[in-house]
Amino acid sequence: MLIDPLPENRADLMQFKARHANVSVWLGAAGAEDGEITIHVHADQSSVLPAVEASWQSEETISVPVRTLDSLLLSGEMARPQLIKADVQGYELEVLRGASRVLAAADAVLLEVSFRELYEGQPLAHDIIAYLGARGFRIADICSYAQSADGALQQSDVLFLREGFP
Repeated sequence: MLIDPLPENRADLMQFKARHANVSVWLGAAGAEDGEITIHVHADQSSVLPAVEASWQSEETISVPVRTLDSLLLSGEMARPQLIKADVQGYELEVLRGASRVLAAADAVLLEVSFRELYEGQPLAHDIIAYLGARGFRIADICSYAQSADGALQQSDVLFLREGFP
């Protein structure tokens, strides 16, 4: 299942779905509860959270529907996932909080985690590692990393596997 809240991505997602029978698409955001949410639109840095750096701050906001991953699973719109991959610009814990059943079913989680605050109030890497660790996941790989202009570690894509998963 592909989930994306940005209107400019809808045509590409629907074309991809049309070419792949096993793909489903939900046009909205994932979060901790169902409803509506505001997104700060800024190219590939769009986020529910406002950016800390002024150069990333968006003047444009849009309101989109938000669903929990659990509600998509329970409604039958989403099949049991083996892998959860989220790149949600600082909103990781909110997505995970709405995914207790999905996390219990999944074998792997791939998240972009931050080592410094890029978005107001975002959780940092240690928060996400602790959250997933308490739910039976361990770090299996650090797949990539990005540094800020001053050379400080900024973000990494981290693969978590369920404890005991080969």
